[in-house]
Amino acid sequence: AIALYAFQAAADDQDWQLGRMDEGDRLTVIKKGDDGWWLVQVLSGVSTGKQGEVPEGYVQIQPRVIPRKSKPPPPPPPPSDTTSASSSTPEVPVQYQKYFKMLSMHLPRGAVEMKMQAEGVDPSVLDMYSDGGGGASSASSPPPPPPPPP
Repeated sequence: AIALYAFQAAADDQDWQLGRMDEGDRLTVIKKGDDGWWLVQVLSGVSTGKQGEVPEGYVQIQPRVIPRKSKPPPPPPPPSDTTSASSSTPEVPVQYQKYFKMLSMHLPRGAVEMKMQAEGVDPSVLDMYSDGGGGASSASSPPPPPPPPP
């Protein structure tokens, strides 16, 4: 709430701790009396923290504003890869990227080719991209050796 007008309590008013409130002081309404007087506490101004009764017409209730957390800034654009732009190998199209990802996760090439055939995709696509973003070529490094027996 906000004090619309300055208010000076009478000198003999025992209900007023502060004696006055100034126009523009921020207030909390503690109790709305039926007699037209409201008990308020001053939140800003010379009488901060003090409370007393003021005529209801001297106070303007304002809706409670809950501060919103600001949205985080958008992520930065991905770094430009200058090596792929200068490379003669074209970039892997989006519709084939999942197969190259499977290869990069060390799934056997035969299993990836079977998956491609099951989905109606020609497995020769794997040979069209030298690196494929992760081990797509048939000349990729050999699989790691099996673990030693216990």
